[in-house]
Amino acid sequence: MKEAQAVCQRFRKKTTFSNRNSTEEELHAEVCYAECLLQRAALTFLQDENMVSFIKGGIKVRNSYQTYKELHTVLQSSSYVHGDNHGHFEGGVKLGVGSFNLMISMLPTRTLRLLEFVGFSGNKEFGLQQLTEGAAGQTFRSFLCNMLLLCYHTFMSFILGTGEADVEDAEKLLQPYLKRYPKVSENIVACTLSIQNIKNTYSFHDID
Repeated sequence: MKEAQAVCQRFRKKTTFSNRNSTEEELHAEVCYAECLLQRAALTFLQDENMVSFIKGGIKVRNSYQTYKELHTVLQSSSYVHGDNHGHFEGGVKLGVGSFNLMISMLPTRTLRLLEFVGFSGNKEFGLQQLTEGAAGQTFRSFLCNMLLLCYHTFMSFILGTGEADVEDAEKLLQPYLKRYPKVSENIVACTLSIQNIKNTYSFHDID
């Protein structure tokens, strides 16, 4: 992971990047760099649970979050020029921005207030919108957006007790993959069965 981050670092803009003077290659390097930071942060948390590791991981997460926010601003800028690989850049930004907004918004209120104090913010509806748009694309990050949405609709909402899952949307997300891959993997079959079980459970409670 360190080597991957080092490669991204070589192609990143040496100064603060912006839409006007950044090349498409530099913008893509920023997306990959933010992803590396987030993955390294997760590994830092898992590797050692002491306070120093927690602080180091937190700094990496915040840097990744800020990078995604800046990239989203670039993406929304009227002066941004779509390059040949615009779809992959857009997909990466939507995956990062959507994931952060969705995950942060689902944290307990006290934790959320603390994170807002240090610069984080989360909007669940905006996060779901970004992930949905990312899943609708044809990039290699589209599948990741799709998996996050499926996880949210089929497991996270029920585990956290929000009761805001949309089972119908989860089924719609699976349909393109079921058509594209007739010899579907066991994981997708299991996911389909889980969705059906959830629907049956809701139907049972509705009857009561």
